[in-house]
Amino acid sequence: MAVTFKVKQMIPFAVLLVLYVFGIYAARCGVSETCLGMTDVRQLVFTIFKPLWVFSLYAMGGAVFLPFVSERVFKIWTRFAVPFVLLTIFLIATAPEAMNSWFYVIDTTKSSVAEFMGGAFTAITLILLPIATLALYSKSKGYR
Repeated sequence: MAVTFKVKQMIPFAVLLVLYVFGIYAARCGVSETCLGMTDVRQLVFTIFKPLWVFSLYAMGGAVFLPFVSERVFKIWTRFAVPFVLLTIFLIATAPEAMNSWFYVIDTTKSSVAEFMGGAFTAITLILLPIATLALYSKSKGYR
């Protein structure tokens, strides 16, 4: 039972790793003229795959620690991660592909939104995991 749950805890990291590797392939495909002869793929690379690659690169930092936490902490993290990833997908989808202004305060391109949300995802994960672990540990010891 415990081994199968540890495998489930490795799924987020595995998905991010697959997105990262696929993003590298897609980036090569977007730059190369001879990539399977598909011109539509080149358009999708910079609108979809590059932001996914950037998000997966940044979010992998927090997902590395997931196999080492308890089942209850993982479930707490899942309740945070699912809405956060859905929000990230929505923000990336609605962000423009490029900024058309020479004077901007906040860069809101797809790549910068993916970079910010991936960094925020990792930061929140790295804060949430120890806090949830300590809270559950102190609760089990009867400190509260």
